[in-house]
Amino acid sequence: MAHLEMFGGIYRLAATGCAEALFRAPWAEPAFVRLSRHGWNAPAAGRFLRSVAYRLASRLFDSGHGVRDVAVGGVILRLDVGEWTTFSPYFANHLYEPVTVDYLTTHLRAGDVFVDIGANSGYFTVLASALVGAAGRVVAFEPNPTVRRRLERNIARNGGGTRVRVEGCALSDRTAEHVRLYVPEHDGFATLVPDQTHASSYLSGANAIDVRTSTFDDWYAASGLESIAVMKVDVEGGEPQVLAGMARTLAAGSIARLILETAWDGEPHRTLVRYGYTPERLESVGPVDNIAYTRP
Repeated sequence: MAHLEMFGGIYRLAATGCAEALFRAPWAEPAFVRLSRHGWNAPAAGRFLRSVAYRLASRLFDSGHGVRDVAVGGVILRLDVGEWTTFSPYFANHLYEPVTVDYLTTHLRAGDVFVDIGANSGYFTVLASALVGAAGRVVAFEPNPTVRRRLERNIARNGGGTRVRVEGCALSDRTAEHVRLYVPEHDGFATLVPDQTHASSYLSGANAIDVRTSTFDDWYAASGLESIAVMKVDVEGGEPQVLAGMARTLAAGSIARLILETAWDGEPHRTLVRYGYTPERLESVGPVDNIAYTRP
């Protein structure tokens, strides 16, 4: 046991040292990234490469110097490689939610409108902004102020400021000024419904902040938009409430396609089927799936 502990200490020290050396010698980073992508899944060397990459990404993120060109769905985006959605595309050449990315690149066209509910740092928002072009529009809902600032920076880096609208409210089934948003250390799992999210294990000791909520129906009625080509909803268990708050919009057929992170045959699934949408399972995202719903 003592030998294992000593080896573990040496291993961690070596990985940290390599990451620090790469951070201080950025000219060496491209070569490391090529090596990392090639050996990511190798049995032993791959583990060490992953350890170095995780530490380097964290160091870059903390320093604010992690913005790189990253290929997502054939589109080159300027993203922070320390963010959890961007880390694997950069260091491993593995897209985050690749089937969902492919769905967006297939179905979004120049001039379309895309709505991202639970936009987080903007991985899908900035991709959609590039796909819909200058004539299109993107609306990103993100209630967590810290994450929203990262979202706005990513939008600005990718030249989407004129066509992306960021909304700071959370969408739900009611309008209220002071609703608790629970934000764990992994802030991508923030939720209004801690007892309903599949990521409840992350919420132990989570901080809570007050946010404003609105229904999508109320927002949409005032938006001036005529139709939505694709909407993505990922709100960590709050999907039933979001759909309840867009009942009029769904009934009117104003949303052609939705992608939800939800359970097959769960309440959100049954709701959209009742509104006439045809479901298609895209990919597993842990205990739930990304499911696409299409209006005939």
